[in-house]
Amino acid sequence: MPSTSTAGSISAERASTENPIIVRSHRPQHEHLIGLKLRDAQDAAAFEMLDVDAEMGFMDKANKFRHHRITFRFVAVYNEWARQWHRYVTNASPSMLAAEHFTAVYAARWEIELLFRELKTHYRLDHEPRGNRFISESLLYAAVLTLVVSRRLHRLVRRRYKLTQDALPFDRWARLVASISQQILESALSPRPRRLSERRLLAYLRNEGPDPNRSRLPLATRGQQGLYLPA
Repeated sequence: MPSTSTAGSISAERASTENPIIVRSHRPQHEHLIGLKLRDAQDAAAFEMLDVDAEMGFMDKANKFRHHRITFRFVAVYNEWARQWHRYVTNASPSMLAAEHFTAVYAARWEIELLFRELKTHYRLDHEPRGNRFISESLLYAAVLTLVVSRRLHRLVRRRYKLTQDALPFDRWARLVASISQQILESALSPRPRRLSERRLLAYLRNEGPDPNRSRLPLATRGQQGLYLPA
C-alpha cells in the first residue's frame, strides 16, 4: 500500500498478522469497537468494512530489548469469495486514501509487481551488465519490446480463437513466448512470407497457452484477492 509503515524491528507485513488493539475508528458506526482487539472487532462488525487505528507492541532488539508501542492504520475487508478477512496496513491517512479504494489500489499495485516479475523472470531484465550504459539500455529496450510483442500475440490469439483473458494467464503465456522467441524472431525477419510457420506458432500458443489447471485462479487474480504473496 502507499507509504507502508515500518518501525524498529517490526514491519507492516508482521503487523498484518498480529492482533493489535483498536485505539480509534475512522467510521462513527464502529466507535464502540475501540478497546477491542482487531480480530474480535472483525467478528463483531458483521462483515462490514473496518477502518481503524490499532496499537501493538514490539521489542527493540537494537536497544536492549526495550518494549515500544506503535500505531498503524488498518483497513479490514471481508472477501466473500474467499470467505476470509483481508487486512491492509498503511500510514496513509483517510484523506489521502479512502478505505473503499484499498482493494483497487492493491490490485493495481499487483499488476505492476507482476509486470516486473514477468520482465525479470522471462525476459531477462535482471541479467543486464552494469559496466556499460549503452549495453544496459539496449537490453532494457529489448526486454520491453519483447513484452510488447508478447502482449500483441496474446491479444491476437485471444481474438482469433475467441478466448477470455483468464483462459490465457500471463504468467504461463510469458514462459511459452520466451521458449519460442527465436522462432518468432526468425519468422518476423524473414524476407518472404512464412504463413505455414506463423500458423504453426499460433497453433502452438493456442494449444499450450490455456492453463490445464482450470480450477486454479490466475496468478494476477490470486494476488488481487490476497491469496498469494511474492517471495
